[in-house]
Amino acid sequence: MTTSDWSALWAIGSGIVTLILSVIAIWLSLYFYTRGKDTEKNVTTALAEIKTQTAALERLASRQLDRLTKFATETRPNDPALAEVARTFKEMSMLILQLAPSSPTPSGGLEADLLLSNFQAMYFASVLNALCAVCLKEMSPTDEGYGWVCGIIEQSYMFFKSSEPSLRQADLSLLERNGGLELAREVLDDLAPSLRNVVMAQSPEDDKE
Repeated sequence: MTTSDWSALWAIGSGIVTLILSVIAIWLSLYFYTRGKDTEKNVTTALAEIKTQTAALERLASRQLDRLTKFATETRPNDPALAEVARTFKEMSMLILQLAPSSPTPSGGLEADLLLSNFQAMYFASVLNALCAVCLKEMSPTDEGYGWVCGIIEQSYMFFKSSEPSLRQADLSLLERNGGLELAREVLDDLAPSLRNVVMAQSPEDDKE
């Protein structure tokens, strides 16, 4: 074969290789384009779910604070011990509001702060429940403020128990961002079993505990 024949074969081979590489490049472009579209769709879906969960947590937190502060602001008997309990709980409620973020937070930060606010509200509800349960043991049905104390015990108990299932299913890893994981564990593992309604608070078995 002459030099011109080898040159022709080289040119043909180079052209075939170039064509194959072009086809591979086009395939890779289409593949990455498709994967990019799938990723964009997944991110859009995740953002929509985060927005929905954030809105639900915000509504839940609002209802919880409204119910918990109701007894701290309404007319109540002039009993020093009960007044002190109400004053303490009102200060706790204000603390929750002060801890709410006042500026935009990174992705997921708002959801973490709202989740922490829910656990703070549940913590204060359990403390109020325990204080009122102790007060109830020292009262008789004819005492002034007896009905008010029973109402607080029932309201805090129902509030806690209605919120507990949802928060037990929440992603607690979010609380690692704001240091609320320890509080959440304390609320769910230690305080939840100690909640009492009026019947439980008055039972002899509760006195033994």
